[in-house]
Amino acid sequence: MIVMGYLDSDKTKCEYVLLTSDGKKDYMMQINFFDSDYKDEYKEINYVVDCMYRGCSFTNSTYQMRTFDQFREDDMGVKK
Repeated sequence: MIVMGYLDSDKTKCEYVLLTSDGKKDYMMQINFFDSDYKDEYKEINYVVDCMYRGCSFTNSTYQMRTFDQFREDDMGVKK
């Protein structure tokens, strides 16, 4: 699961949290960043988090990594 939220009312301080569990152990990765445009869903940081989620073995993602162009076009890419 990926959860994202803003830490201030101006929507500039942001945090992503990647969460998963293998039934025995819980995993959590936190990413804090400055968001220059909260309306842009296809900015680079969103792509980086998507890649981290798909690429980390502990997430058990069912999709392979995708290109930035695929991300911007909402192309989910190829299943593993």
